[in-house]
Amino acid sequence: MPDVWTPLRRSPVHARLRAAGAGFETESGWALARNFGDPDAEFQAGSTGVALSDLSCTGKWQAKGRDLDRDLGPGVSGEVPAPGRVAGTRTGCLCRLTPGEALFLYQHTEPEHLSESQDGDGCLHLLDRTDGLALLALWGPDSRRVLAKLSSLDLRERTRPHGTCAAAPMAGVRVLLVRWDRGRVPAYQIVVGAEYGAYLWDLLLDAGREYGLRLCGLDAWERLEE
Repeated sequence: MPDVWTPLRRSPVHARLRAAGAGFETESGWALARNFGDPDAEFQAGSTGVALSDLSCTGKWQAKGRDLDRDLGPGVSGEVPAPGRVAGTRTGCLCRLTPGEALFLYQHTEPEHLSESQDGDGCLHLLDRTDGLALLALWGPDSRRVLAKLSSLDLRERTRPHGTCAAAPMAGVRVLLVRWDRGRVPAYQIVVGAEYGAYLWDLLLDAGREYGLRLCGLDAWERLEE
């Protein structure tokens, strides 16, 4: 039998990554930007300054239901978070947006198993938003200074600490801003409609120029998990 051709899935900022010299590899049908030539230098730059990474290939699942506190409990480390808070899962994090809506963000292209449930008064509905949303990670000690140039959201540590999320405008575009640090490294994940991914990427690059922002591939980003 002839080989079956499988379309390659690409990030909304794929053209930007390629133009910047990213080295790609294929995983689970995605073209992944692994690095920009020197992953060790990229990791060091992000750990001490500020880095921008594209995580759009990772799983993003929307959850809606009448009783998320009960229905999402088995997949969360600890209690299901309150609205505006974030909790860890086996392979990522769960962002609680409202009492009836949440968003799973995963670290890898293949998310952990999720299943809809409906029993009694409970009802959980799941929607794969991976292709419809871009996910950009801005990380490092100077990341907050870069974000402050693009958003009026109060980013001070006491109001926007690790484990929080908020829907807010950023450069005229509605985004979900997730503060989910990686060890001691401050990290913000910015979720935005795929159609605005390249626009926001360019603005973040420009805003970070004065702080020496460096593009980092998945090799450097994944080292933060160690």
